[in-house]
Amino acid sequence: GWVLAKLLWNPDLDGQKLIDEFLAGYYGPAAAALREYIELTHNAVEASGDWLGCFSGLDAKFLTFDLLNRGMEILKKAEQAVGSDPDLLPRVRVAELPILYVLIIRWDDMLYQAQQAKVSWPFAQAIDQVFEEFKVIAQQKNITRLMEWQEGYGVLEQAVQNAKTKQAEAEKEIW
Repeated sequence: GWVLAKLLWNPDLDGQKLIDEFLAGYYGPAAAALREYIELTHNAVEASGDWLGCFSGLDAKFLTFDLLNRGMEILKKAEQAVGSDPDLLPRVRVAELPILYVLIIRWDDMLYQAQQAKVSWPFAQAIDQVFEEFKVIAQQKNITRLMEWQEGYGVLEQAVQNAKTKQAEAEKEIW
């Protein structure tokens, strides 16, 4: 929003420089990592041919395990850069929410992609743990809804329940 407002005021400004200015002012020493994360996501969207918008589907081609994994690695570097700064750390952690959201919604698919890539799982082992991490971050920033028309975290709660049900059914089949 800040970058768009600046460009509306003066469309001759350099958008990339404005992004860098915002990142430096908002994320401090984590700015370079956040820039890297934005570029990673931008390049993945561009390479996929997907269109990114506020109502883009969660089945978009760019939303891969590799992107989530690499994105989280970058954001963990950003966390290290800000240390325990009480203003900056929550800002970086909020940037992790989209990764955690997609991970929860597409849990089985992401597990499968990690297995196919022969990559060890870098996230919490249980979906409930990832959901708890999501809620802690969201609640620290007073995020009370995921959709403007629905209070709470219902879609994630349903995804967690679906994954647990599916896992329980798979375990029954083994026995």
